[in-house]
Amino acid sequence: MRDNRTTMMKNSAFYVEISLKGKFFDAFGADVKNSISEIGISGVKGVSVSEVYLLQGDISKTGVEKIAKELFLDIITQNLRVYAKPSGKKNMAVAEIWYKEGVTDPVSFTALKGIKDLGFAKNISVKCGKRYEIEGRLTRQQVETVCKKILANTLIQEYRIL
Repeated sequence: MRDNRTTMMKNSAFYVEISLKGKFFDAFGADVKNSISEIGISGVKGVSVSEVYLLQGDISKTGVEKIAKELFLDIITQNLRVYAKPSGKKNMAVAEIWYKEGVTDPVSFTALKGIKDLGFAKNISVKCGKRYEIEGRLTRQQVETVCKKILANTLIQEYRIL
């Protein structure tokens, strides 16, 4: 008999990251790289941008993977990664941008409807954000400047540097 604790975790949280496959040009990342240069920060070799979804509630990692593959992923052009805790990368500055609590996130409403249409009627919430990986050696202060001036609208969004 299978132990239910391995398949269903109450109040669990999983991040779903959707990024472009390497052979596809990241136009949004290239635009961010140019904007960083325009505000006087040099040494950035590249920027990659990913969509990030935070799914919380009574759901397993397997369930999250099914949702991600059915609703969020274009298997031709995109990669999928599901993880429990976000982390940074060596020689890269990583920032995530999320809507602040209380701010309407229309993409999350649409995602939640799709999740329910897939048959996941359990207690699940969704937040949508963006993850920016900036290749180069930037100080934390420079990354904060990039977040405040380019990546986030700080009236309605918050950022987290990993």
